[in-house]
Parts: sequence; structure tokens; C-alpha cells
Amino acid sequence: MDKFDFNWPSEVFTLKGGQGHRDQISYTRFDTAAQAIRFVIEELPSKLLNGTSLESSEYRFDKRQILQLYNSEDYPLRRRSPE
Repeated sequence: MDKFDFNWPSEVFTLKGGQGHRDQISYTRFDTAAQAIRFVIEELPSKLLNGTSLESSEYRFDKRQILQLYNSEDYPLRRRSPE
């Protein structure tokens, strides 16, 4: 991939499970990858990040790669201020 486009429509898949229940996959669609990345990093509980992936165009990103995109100088949205 030459350069990631934060304007691509994107989807987030989150694996939820535990406590004897079958795993469930949650799906959320976003107009832009930047919005999807912000959702994953700023909104999802940290315990769900290991089972989360982002699909944008034909690319798939895991937790580590999503965090790299969020911390990228090219990330276009304002990041949440540290608490």
C-alpha cells in the first residue's frame, strides 16, 4: 500500500464473547476510515481491541495497525486529549 486514504469508507468488526456464550461479531460501517479509527481507539473498551479489525478498500488492519494509523502524522481528525 503506497499511502493510506483516510477518506475511504470503512468497516469495523469486533469479536465479542466470553462467560460461556458463543462469540459474536459486531459490525459497524463508517463513511470514512478516519471515523472508524477514532471509534476503535477512543470508543471501544480496551478489552475488545484484540478481537477488532478494520477493513478499508481491500485492506484489513489489526489492533496494532489501527493504532499506527491513529498515531500517524497524516491522521486528519483531532485526537482525544490525554486524561
